[in-house]
Amino acid sequence: MPRGDSDNENHTMSTKNSVAGTQSSYRLFGSYRLLLAVLVPVSHGGFGLIGFIGLLGLGNGGVFLFFVVSGFVISEALDLFYRNSIGKFVLNRCLKIFPGYWAATIITYIAFAAVGTDRLPTGFVIQLPTDPWAILVNVTMVLGYLKQGNNLTILSLTWAVVVEIMFYGLAAFSFFIAAKTRRPAMTLGIAAIGALCIYVFVWSTNTQARFFGAFQFAPYFVFGSALYFFTKKKGVWKLVLMVTSFLLSVHAFYAYSTNLPVAGETWFSEYGLRWNVIFSMGVYILGAGLFVRLIKAHTTPKKEQIDKRFGDITYAVYLVHTPFIMLAAYFSLTGLTGMLFTVTTVFGAAIAINLYVERPFMGLRDRFRGRRLYDQ
Repeated sequence: MPRGDSDNENHTMSTKNSVAGTQSSYRLFGSYRLLLAVLVPVSHGGFGLIGFIGLLGLGNGGVFLFFVVSGFVISEALDLFYRNSIGKFVLNRCLKIFPGYWAATIITYIAFAAVGTDRLPTGFVIQLPTDPWAILVNVTMVLGYLKQGNNLTILSLTWAVVVEIMFYGLAAFSFFIAAKTRRPAMTLGIAAIGALCIYVFVWSTNTQARFFGAFQFAPYFVFGSALYFFTKKKGVWKLVLMVTSFLLSVHAFYAYSTNLPVAGETWFSEYGLRWNVIFSMGVYILGAGLFVRLIKAHTTPKKEQIDKRFGDITYAVYLVHTPFIMLAAYFSLTGLTGMLFTVTTVFGAAIAINLYVERPFMGLRDRFRGRRLYDQ
């Protein structure tokens, strides 16, 4: 996303340009992020593939790796572009997150209304929220985090986007405070350690449902942030924080996955380990390793352009896949036919959202960033 998704702020950096005195090459995150986004609809609907694929927990791997990517690129953006402009950072984030979200929400409303909630296929239990409060929850998205807003968002998978928004705010606040101190690096390190400590508290007290329960995802963001600062300038303490946050992220993945009501056979039943949890954890660990490799991967201008375009549609693919999976199930499209229908409609809608909804805001976002997203 998830925005779930983080923005490709790395698009703006080339070896020909210097921002805040720092040079950086383009990072091949676009294709990687699209791969993560595709894992979510594959997990939800299998794209018409064999049924057990939904048990593999691929969507969890995609979402939590998105959090890691967000920790990296948001730390990079705050460090390079918004060091003294937190307000511009917030506005830029809003212009990235909400236009595409509103478009996907409208498409979802239309799809579910056209089919009718009383005729939805098995597995799609939903009420179309039409009262003023429910509409407000769906417009703002973040109000879905409140108890009164639970289960009112028609795009339920935006829970991951809400979590990202919360950590965007915490990261911006941490960087703002750090900039006012004599030792900003130490201040940011203390903030990261504090977030990990809150995670341990949430896990040990089983308080994930409390208002601070979003800290159950803190290790992913801290791991991504630690990766950025370690990549920028290596150091022992940065290495310790990076390794610690990674291990805690694996723990967080296991704790979250084992609490899900997912059926399936188990391996090593005497230890209570489910085979699908082991599989999805393996996907997460391998995906994290791939991300680390991509941080320093070299590319060519042609590959860079292709990678950017793949990254462009990532957020929309994540958001808009649910109604089309529902339509495939409603029309009893299975196998290759169902896969072709779902892939075509999801990617078609995602491209349209990017071209006609997200792109018009690009210039305004570039103005806040102080750098063009594309060299056009």
